[in-house]
Amino acid sequence: MPRSRNHLSEWKEDYIIKPLDAHNLQRPETVESLFLVWRVTQDPIYREWGWKIFQAMQKYEQLEDGAGYTSLDNVNAVPPPRRDNMESFWLVSLQHPPPRARTY
Repeated sequence: MPRSRNHLSEWKEDYIIKPLDAHNLQRPETVESLFLVWRVTQDPIYREWGWKIFQAMQKYEQLEDGAGYTSLDNVNAVPPPRRDNMESFWLVSLQHPPPRARTY
């Protein structure tokens, strides 16, 4: 299977982020979805994109003292302005241990 294209000039024109939609509410579903697409296609670009998103979440959402995470007001700005909150689902969706395999 050929590798997907990853040229900024090609994919950046495929979407528009409206100002009122440029926030991030700490939802990890995109990273999880990219992992699943990689498992199905074995195209490494999806794993690379997921890893970059995860690293950006760690860099911009994690508080300086490491005591929590926060949502972002504008993902188009670098560094993005932060909100003063941590979504309740954040701890459940990304910070929980993986389920254990059953043994019979």
